Formats: sequence, structure tokens, C-alpha cells
Amino acid sequence: MRLVRALVGTAGVAVALPVMLVFGLLLMPLGNWLGGRRKLGYEIGRAICGACWRIAGIRLEQVDRHRIEPVATRIYMPNHQSLVDMPAVLYVLPGANGTLIKAEAFRWPLVGWAFRLVGFTAVERGSARAAHRSLNELTDRIREGNALVIAPEGTRSRTGRLGRFRTGGFRIATRAGVPVAPITVRGAREILPPGAWLIYPGSLRIQFHDPVPTAGIGERDRPAIAALAQRVRDAVTSGLDAP
Repeated sequence: MRLVRALVGTAGVAVALPVMLVFGLLLMPLGNWLGGRRKLGYEIGRAICGACWRIAGIRLEQVDRHRIEPVATRIYMPNHQSLVDMPAVLYVLPGANGTLIKAEAFRWPLVGWAFRLVGFTAVERGSARAAHRSLNELTDRIREGNALVIAPEGTRSRTGRLGRFRTGGFRIATRAGVPVAPITVRGAREILPPGAWLIYPGSLRIQFHDPVPTAGIGERDRPAIAALAQRVRDAVTSGLDAP
């Protein structure tokens, strides 16, 4: 029965998503009168995600939300095991409206255009110069008062285990002087494993942890940044190990 529900849900998303994206892109000129295209695009994106969750039978469960209220200018860092976990975190945090997306995704029809309009930042994997440029762009955005969502693993875990944390997001946080809020997402791999194309119904459990301050840490202080990354990793791990 679960397989049948996955087939129906996946087909529904495949049909509805392009239609909703086209409709959303057509609405983008209204952003000139409704607070800006980037803001409108993000809210349209949230509405599309909400519709896709319902079509696919995905339920979102938030745990310890009070730990990060109010949603403020900081960097939120979730673990990353599936294509559904990052959109889910962005969906439940309307105050966090920026993230890093691999550059290849910006070449996808409709989806890539939507990423550009919302203001997501492309990152070229394997290019140190491009990565540095992306970090500078995100630092400027957070200094303007934006909150960001960055997956510290940099890519989806293929094994289901928590991967190595990269330092880029932590350097942005220390450079901008903002806290890092760890987030643990459970259930994403069961809904859409890496490499799979069927979206299975299920529950995404999004657990928030206390923000970790970065005051006094310099962006070139490697031992301090490593210790910061370990604190965030320990918090994320605690949520994965919880019963």
C-alpha cells in the first residue's frame, strides 16, 4: 500500500510542480508592489512546498521550536540526507530566506529560474575561487539582516551517517558575528533516499537546538572554528541519537 501511495504521490508532484512553478513565475512582476521580487518569490516557493508536502503525504513535525524563537539573523545548520530536508527547513523558517545551491541545479528548467528569483546563491563545487565568491555574497546578505540555512555537510549523505562538517558556513557566521543554530532532521532518507525517484509518504521530524554563539571567534582562527563546528555537530548528533 505504501508503494502505491508513493507512486500516486510522486506522479501528483511531477504533474503539479511544473504548473505551480509556471504560475509562480508569472506572478513575480507583482513583487515590484509587494515588497520586492525576492520576498514574493520566497513566499510563493513556500506555498509550492506546502502543496507538494500534502500531495506526497509528507507530515512535518517540529520539536523544541521555542529554542530558536524568534527567528532571527543567524545561520541555521541542518543535517542533509535527502532532497526534501532543506526545502522543509526553509519552509518552517519563513524568516530564513537564503541558502547555497549547487550550480548545476540553476541549469534545471523552471527550477533554476525560481532559484535565481528567490535569491539563492549558486556554488561551484571544486572551485576555490567560486566558493570564496559565494561566501562573500552570503556574508553580505547576512550583514543586511537576512537569516540563512546552510547544510554544513555540503552535500547529501549517501550512507545515512552524518558527514564531515565543512567550515565555509562557520566562517560566514564568525565574519558576520551571528550565532549558529543547529537543526536535526530525521525521516528524510526514508521519504526520498539519494538516487531514488519515488517520494514515499512519511513524517519529517525537525528538531531545533539552542543557538551557538560565535562572539570573539575570528574567521582565521582555525582551532576556534573547528571547536565551533564540533559543538554544532554534537548538537545535531544528539537529535539523531534520541529515541
